[in-house]
Parts: sequence; structure tokens; C-alpha cells
Amino acid sequence: MKIIKFLFVSLLLITGMTVKSHADASNFAGFHIALEASANGAMVDGEHTDTDASAQVTKGTAGAVGVVAGASIGYTMAFDDMFSVTIDGQWNPMDHSFKADDAANTDDVDVNMDHMYTISIELNANVTDNSAVYAKFGQSEFELEASGTGLDNAQSFDLNGDVYAIGTKTMMDNGVFFKSEMGMKDYDTFKLVGVGTGDGTVSADVDVAYGSMAVGMTF
Repeated sequence: MKIIKFLFVSLLLITGMTVKSHADASNFAGFHIALEASANGAMVDGEHTDTDASAQVTKGTAGAVGVVAGASIGYTMAFDDMFSVTIDGQWNPMDHSFKADDAANTDDVDVNMDHMYTISIELNANVTDNSAVYAKFGQSEFELEASGTGLDNAQSFDLNGDVYAIGTKTMMDNGVFFKSEMGMKDYDTFKLVGVGTGDGTVSADVDVAYGSMAVGMTF
């Protein structure tokens, strides 16, 4: 992860040194609202541990891909002709489902991920008067629910994670802008209890890779 951060900062520094004379970051300043469409690839990587005498450990990975729409609101402040910073809040009604199907018996578990919220900071560097590249860092949260015949009781969690992304912005003369972004969301580990006939536990973490396109308006 340190390498990714270093690449983001390097991208901004290199861009700034080469295009300063052609930039005008104030074009992006102000409040904004936007609508976006994104493709999300979610992966759950975990292990199941029995609580009987064998204490058997089973590891596995499950994944799902989905396309969803979302919305964001935020504010951009320009520091000079080249650099600006954006504070952005985003809601994404992500709905991904996983099913752990035990072929040997009815100990099945359904996992559903929903309602993702993200608060982030975007460090922008203009490459022309009306276009910029940026690196994003933030915090994200979503709801995870697990249920099924393989659990003694349904369980739910609010998972938090770190967001890292890079993207581009293009501003039109009338205040309409377009964004393209690709990034990663790395979430905390969650733990299911009372799993299977042996009342075992499952510990897992969630990673989400995504790409998005957005259109918005600056005021």
C-alpha cells in the first residue's frame, strides 16, 4: 500500500512540474453535485474454523461483480493556478451477494453487501485550464448481512475501510464536469460465529476494486 501512495504523490508532482504555466485550478473551485455509474468487483477472502476436536481450518475466496449508480456532493478549493483540493461525500447503493453452498449438507450461508458511503479528499493537479488529474484518499463504510441455514443466527456488520484511487476531471465552460476514476477499497475483517454443524467461526475481509464515470455540476 505504501507503493500505491508513493505513485499517487509522484503523479501529482510530475504533472505539476510540467504543466504549471497552462493551468487554472480556480475553474474547478466551488460546490458540486454529481451522478455516477460504477462497476464494482468485490472479493471476500476468509477461513472457517471448526470448534470440535479436529479444529479443522478451511480457507476460501468468493467474489461478485455488479454495476450500480450513485451520487456525490462536495466542495473544491483552489490553492493556486495548479493545485486544488476537493472534499467529497458519496453514496453508492451497492448490492452484492455471495452464497457459500455446502454441497454435503444444508449448512449454506448468504452474504449481502449494501449501502456504501464514502468520505474522501481529492488532491487535484491541473494539466490545462479545464482538465485535471487527482489522487483520492478516504474512508468508506457499508452494511454486511449474513444469514442462512449454516448460521445459528443472522448477523450484520458495519464495515469500515480505506479508499485509494486516481482519476481525471474535465470541466466545461457552463460548469458541467466529467470524471473518470479507478481505485480500491480495503475493508476491515469481520467474524461470523455459530457457523455449520460444528458451531465454528468464519473470519474474512472484503476488498472492492472499482471503476467509475461521473457527470456533475459546479456552482
